Amino acid sequence: SAAHCWIGLHRLPDLETEWQWADGTTVDFGFTDAGAPISSFYHWRPDEPNNADGIESCVEYYGYISALNDDACTSLGYPICNAVPSSSNSTDPTTTSE
Repeated sequence: SAAHCWIGLHRLPDLETEWQWADGTTVDFGFTDAGAPISSFYHWRPDEPNNADGIESCVEYYGYISALNDDACTSLGYPICNAVPSSSNSTDPTTTSE
């Protein structure tokens, strides 16, 4: 079974229409000016995001149905991380050392 994973997207506090990535980058695509998702950009579960009970500000990925859902940021879930290797330890896969 697939777990629910946090993707680093969240709704800004007190702003239903503004979304932001965990690194502070504002989401400027995939949503209308009213904050509604545009289905061609994101695959949300039916009737999501809905901010149920006014506490669902973080976005998780449901792997078993390949869809997004908003949930309380205090809910447990696995993170999806993007690690950037340091330049001293990284190798460029597009080059060879011949």
